[in-house]
Amino acid sequence: MILTVKHLIEQYHMLQKGDSVVIGVSGGADSVCLLHILWKLQAEYCLRLLAVHIHHEIRGREADEDAVFTEKLCKERKIEYRLIKRNVPRVAAERGISEEEAGRLVRYETFYQICEQEGYQKIAVAHHQNDNAETIMWNFLRGSGLRGLAGMEPVRGKIIRPLLEVKRSEIEQWMQQEKIPWRNDSTNETVNYTRNKLRHQLLPWVEENLVSGFCQRITDNTRIFLDADDYLKTEAEKWIQGYALQLEEESSFLREEWNKLHSALKRYVIRSEINRLTGSLKDLTAEHVEAVLRLEGTGKQLNLPGGMKVWMDYETIHIGKQSDTFCPNLEMKYCCFPYEKGQKIIQNVYTKWFDYDKIKVGFQLRTRRTGDRIQVLSKHGSKKLKDYMIDAKIPRQIRDQIPLIADGTDIMWVVGYRMSEAYKITDETKTVLQIELNVSNQ
Repeated sequence: MILTVKHLIEQYHMLQKGDSVVIGVSGGADSVCLLHILWKLQAEYCLRLLAVHIHHEIRGREADEDAVFTEKLCKERKIEYRLIKRNVPRVAAERGISEEEAGRLVRYETFYQICEQEGYQKIAVAHHQNDNAETIMWNFLRGSGLRGLAGMEPVRGKIIRPLLEVKRSEIEQWMQQEKIPWRNDSTNETVNYTRNKLRHQLLPWVEENLVSGFCQRITDNTRIFLDADDYLKTEAEKWIQGYALQLEEESSFLREEWNKLHSALKRYVIRSEINRLTGSLKDLTAEHVEAVLRLEGTGKQLNLPGGMKVWMDYETIHIGKQSDTFCPNLEMKYCCFPYEKGQKIIQNVYTKWFDYDKIKVGFQLRTRRTGDRIQVLSKHGSKKLKDYMIDAKIPRQIRDQIPLIADGTDIMWVVGYRMSEAYKITDETKTVLQIELNVSNQ
């Protein structure tokens, strides 16, 4: 076992002499195995080890006993030990996520915090081959690209996984041979969590009824997927640098160039830009990406997770954050007052008067949306805002950025161009709404 793990450490350059390593230790067989092996290799690599046990405050006395057990284990080996208590149910409730996800986030947040504050260089976690197979299967079921099908990487930043090529059965067998005790987490035996359903139901069934040695076979392909993923990621980045306009809250590129791009690279461009704009690909599935690829036609748009959307105009496809407010530094001031017949109406590019009583929904400053209309003739119905902009010869590239004052889908004022006839002051007007727009210096 130790030789197998050491081979993987050397193959992926996981450890250098003199490294300081945070080890996540739950007290279960996997993490105790990892702790014991790194303890055995400590002298050879001149390692500084810190075992971190995170108490999730879920299992009461059982969790307390896990902490006591882990501390005793570390004292016997003279390994520095630290107990961190985090109320995972409360974290899950505050963030609106499952306890399973909250526990994972809490663990990694803690590990990285210790590294940052105390100068530790590596974080060793006890994921093994079965864990990797579960990850790959889950990514496949929820919809994933090549990167998800590649599973876990042996090394990812500070994270190292020395047990990644070892089966769970091999770990337990070795621990029994070495007479090393461990704790069993009762929550690992339930099927209330997604991981446990895969671990205890789906994967064993596949192994027994369809493919013997399935976990080994599914993880054998990880290198192929990782290489393909790296190549496509590099090619997509080249295309982005050549053709995409990258702004702080939006990316856009010409539809003519987009249509020439292979669909495999389109998927990577989409994922890359969403990750750049939001800092995460959480909740973005293969289904979302495929929906973007199917999007066609000027004016079409699609909402995506993370407050993102994709939309098309005549020449360009855009990926950006959902927002109806035009330019945060554009300030709207308004006031109401009685109108006296014959009163001189203010004539100003950025100040307009409206008949307050004709407003149906309420006015707001925003940019255009699908369904917007404007009345341009005094005695006729409204027309689509898009058609007005075409008739007014407003350049395509700025139509989505023009500020509007809107009453629901009825446009009161296309700022810099014209007002709607439907809201103008007449002899019957009783109350004036004055709206003034100014650019803030803040």
